[in-house]
Amino acid sequence: MTILNTSAIPDWRTRLLPDEICDAVIGIIECESAQCGETAAIELTARLLRNYPDFKAHEAKGFVVAVKEVIAMYPLSVAYRAMGPQGLPGKLQFVPKTADVKKALDDELARREQIKCNAKLHKIERENRAKQEEEEAKYNVSENEREARNVRIKDLIANFRNNIPLDPILSKVPKPKYTDRHGNEYKSDLDMDKLIASHDTAIAGAHRRKSAA
Repeated sequence: MTILNTSAIPDWRTRLLPDEICDAVIGIIECESAQCGETAAIELTARLLRNYPDFKAHEAKGFVVAVKEVIAMYPLSVAYRAMGPQGLPGKLQFVPKTADVKKALDDELARREQIKCNAKLHKIERENRAKQEEEEAKYNVSENEREARNVRIKDLIANFRNNIPLDPILSKVPKPKYTDRHGNEYKSDLDMDKLIASHDTAIAGAHRRKSAA
């Protein structure tokens, strides 16, 4: 019987089994023979029937042979657990039928397959998490590096804005000139405001003179 190094099992950070344990579990299950054979089946049949003291084997030889033939078709570790106290005898108080024996063996075989699948899934998940951590490490920069990078980006943007070449076509177009009805030119909104203010003042003065007359 293979003994695993259980000291490597706890992994509270990831809740995943180490690859060492997964490989051992997969190897033990896959390397085991598919059938335990007649000799082992005889011993396992006796292991099963010992849990039922009232059973008289000499009165049911045909049943014993049938149970032995069923057990012989399954792997040794599967049959050993299914025919032991933790298996079928722990579930049935009375002598099981051949169908009960086969069902117990099938259930144990399915449980072993599920264990193997879980071990493979643990390996896959651990590989995926390792790749994810590696990708995150590429983008996980320190605070100083982040600030320095932001400064470089701002400098690049400022340098880009200061060195934008003028459009050669637009640079040749003359700026428009705005004048009032008297021909006075103004170049900005401020000049226009002054012009409007002086115009309003002249109109107000004309009204006052008219009212006085």
